[in-house]
Amino acid sequence: MKTKDKDIIKWYLKGYEDESFGTSSLVPDNIKLVESYELGVSHVLPLREYNVLPENEVLKIINKK
Repeated sequence: MKTKDKDIIKWYLKGYEDESFGTSSLVPDNIKLVESYELGVSHVLPLREYNVLPENEVLKIINKK
């Protein structure tokens, strides 16, 4: 089943949010969503500095894998 772009963005932002606030989420069993979540986690900088990528950049990274 094809992963929807809106779901990729949702899980990217969820990863970013979880890493920023010390929470966690159970990510669905879908490789693109896991990669999206982990990408969001990796974009949290020290002191929670704003570093979220634009949606088109997230989609470019995840969809080319």
